[in-house]
Amino acid sequence: NNDGTWVVSMGHLMGLFDAPWLGIRPTRKMAFLRYAEFHRVEGGKICETAFYFDIPHLMIQAGQNPFPPQTGAHMVQPGPMPHDALLYDDAPVEEGQKTMAAIESMIGDLGQWQLGLPLEEELARTWHDDMIWWGPTGIGATYTIERYAKQHSGPFRAAFKERSKTNHIARVAEGHYGGFFGWPNFTARHAGGFMGMPGNSEQLEFRVIDIYRREGDKLIENWIFIDFLHVMNQQGLDVLGHLWDLKAVHYPWLMEFGKPRFFGDPTPIQRDYFLEEHRAISQNHGFAASVHIQVGAEDGLAEARWVDQVAHANPEWPMVQVAFCDLAASDREGQLDQFQALPSVVGIRQIVGRSPEEDAKNGTNALIASPEFRAGLHARLIL
Repeated sequence: NNDGTWVVSMGHLMGLFDAPWLGIRPTRKMAFLRYAEFHRVEGGKICETAFYFDIPHLMIQAGQNPFPPQTGAHMVQPGPMPHDALLYDDAPVEEGQKTMAAIESMIGDLGQWQLGLPLEEELARTWHDDMIWWGPTGIGATYTIERYAKQHSGPFRAAFKERSKTNHIARVAEGHYGGFFGWPNFTARHAGGFMGMPGNSEQLEFRVIDIYRREGDKLIENWIFIDFLHVMNQQGLDVLGHLWDLKAVHYPWLMEFGKPRFFGDPTPIQRDYFLEEHRAISQNHGFAASVHIQVGAEDGLAEARWVDQVAHANPEWPMVQVAFCDLAASDREGQLDQFQALPSVVGIRQIVGRSPEEDAKNGTNALIASPEFRAGLHARLIL
């Protein structure tokens, strides 16, 4: 769509995360909300917008990672290396044409993954050897063609089949910068293995924004935004689920009646929340499975055992869990052995950053500096 004028911006919105948002617990610290936006302007006014927030990126900052370990690096991503991407004036037309040519050559080579060359050779046709791929949360960033091939492109192509042709709503370039977006950008069938998910027969939509920097006749930097919550949703997975049985497991934070919490009044949720209710709500929104995230039980192992029993008793609803273990405890090895014996446990979560009023109760904000916690963190990298 080349009608009108498109204006593109990306970066991070920075502020103090002091109030709950979309169920994400506030940290009362600095937070960075990664975004990208395309605006179509006609007659001096915006008439169409595509806007993307990297919500999982914020969740990780708040200690609520919804995804399994990334193949790339997680970070607050910097802007372009030359620090020259704020284009207030028209750039030479020929420079924008060169950038668009480089992007379209890359898209042409990408095609439907059928060029027939070894992956690194294919990439070298349109990318510099020291390329930087600033990937989305769930994949992470990679540096150099070799690492990009190993840490993203290779695993991604191995996990997805029947890729459609690229479908962009807008494709723009000015100076050394360019980009595009598509809703969806492409579709593909998940054969299995990506982000720990099983394969299925459905064609999944990928909503994607790409921003590029060209150097010479090849691409050198790329910022990627992919709506992975939408990808998970299409596969029927709710990655944000909590369950509790107040008779089976004690949750001290939940049962402080009449005491407002940092997220507000807990009174409406001070009741049992069983799988039957969760499943009915989830199915109404198209979900068919869930990941249970530990939720502050007095005894993390007791909570994990209860969730494991629920998962075992309800095989028609696939469910795994991320449990709590105190990695600074002297008996952590024994605890981890017990967690590992539970089939539904796929990971461990321990919050290391809380609001000041919450931290005053447990001192979790000091965990990062604790030698005991660091030792526990390295004790088991994968359950």
